[in-house]
Amino acid sequence: SLSAATVVALLLSIFLGRITGFQYFGSEVLARTEPTLIDLGIAVVAGGLSGFSKVRQGINDAVAGTAIAVALMPPLCAVGLTLSQGIWSQSYGAFLLYFTNLLGITLACMIVFIVTGYSRVNLAFGWAIILTGILFFPLGLSLIRLIIQGQVEYNLTRIFTRNTLTGQRVELLDTDMIWTKQPASVYLKVRSEEPITPKQVRLVQEFLMERMGREFELIVLLDSVTEVRAEKLLEDLPEADNKSMKKQDINSEMKTIHLGKKKLLP
Repeated sequence: SLSAATVVALLLSIFLGRITGFQYFGSEVLARTEPTLIDLGIAVVAGGLSGFSKVRQGINDAVAGTAIAVALMPPLCAVGLTLSQGIWSQSYGAFLLYFTNLLGITLACMIVFIVTGYSRVNLAFGWAIILTGILFFPLGLSLIRLIIQGQVEYNLTRIFTRNTLTGQRVELLDTDMIWTKQPASVYLKVRSEEPITPKQVRLVQEFLMERMGREFELIVLLDSVTEVRAEKLLEDLPEADNKSMKKQDINSEMKTIHLGKKKLLP
């Protein structure tokens, strides 16, 4: 039944993704494409609570069903949506989260049932432990990368907010890291009123490598800012300034007339 439900949910999400034609996904989908060990811990806790609600009388079974549905359906839908657009890397990440939640919940429920005497240690429990242990490698790597990216963003924010190295006010809009390259590439989307030179990028890159103790390739995507203000028309000026300008115009005209008369005198 679990396999059938997985296939049906996957096909429905792919179908909806093809109909809507989404090219870009929001944070709700993207957040489920990069699982870490934290997600495994959350799944284990959810599974433990679900198992406890089954063995403890007086707790509604809907608690377990809700916990499992919340943990399994969103990543599975993310798999279908990303597959519908052919984004394989994000589909892999979302499926890894689905598999992580499924194994975490299953293992936690088994442990609760064994501890409470509802079940015994069997071959299925051993396989659950082995598969969960295998997941530690990709999830641990993702967690390490997440920590490194957080440190990179922190150091870059300090550089730009204090105007150090660049010598100008730069607003950091977004940060992205590509780990498939060696060294890893750090893409910065920044906003600045003045152009950023390659020398400034090199200084920031050297400072970042010194602070982090590893090599990075820094790539800056500049979103320039141009300040444009509306013209101040005569009728838009304050009344005092308006009267002053009119008085100056009248005086100028009177002076012109006076000079004209002076030239006409013999």
